[in-house]
Amino acid sequence: MSTKRKCGECQLCCRLLPTEEIAKPANERCPHQKSYCGCAIYPRRPLSCQLWSCRWLIDDDTADQPRPDRSHIVIDMMPDVLRMTNSETSEEQHVPAIVAWVDPKYPDAVKSEAFVRYVKRQKVMVLIRYGSTENGGVLFPPAVTGLDKVAWKESKLGSDMPKTLREKAEALGATLSERPGFYNYGAVTMTMPDGKTHTIAATTIVADDKR
Repeated sequence: MSTKRKCGECQLCCRLLPTEEIAKPANERCPHQKSYCGCAIYPRRPLSCQLWSCRWLIDDDTADQPRPDRSHIVIDMMPDVLRMTNSETSEEQHVPAIVAWVDPKYPDAVKSEAFVRYVKRQKVMVLIRYGSTENGGVLFPPAVTGLDKVAWKESKLGSDMPKTLREKAEALGATLSERPGFYNYGAVTMTMPDGKTHTIAATTIVADDKR
């Protein structure tokens, strides 16, 4: 996956996503953000910022999506875990989901024609997050439901859901490999059962990561 798109003046990920290394919560402006010039500490920015990139920037499948600061949505490259319960058998199953961080000031951004079009193309569900601890929702594409439209269901952050990277990897049948870095942070790569890989920064003790 590679595109010619650039961040430009967009800095939405710097506000919506949490950055553990500098104790920046979700939905708070990063103290290093500077208008018109981006990150004031870019050459020495946290490892998680160095490794992270949004789908709009590097995924061809987002070519028809507005830039995040215009859509108010940042689509993460790292999947998350959803717990699905079969209504007939009560059997529970953990499944992967695309994560979309939505600006809580624009909760209806997920209803935009462009984003609904994106969701319709997906083969897995899309988890809507308005922050690290806030309840959100799940968008179900036709490939999942068999319907001809996108369905919505509210979701709750269960206290017993996988939270650490190790727990999420185990729930999804993925494997983790770790490359230690500085100040107890390193690059952790999650390899999914289909062979796709996702690399982010986490504490070198993977089980302690709570993003």
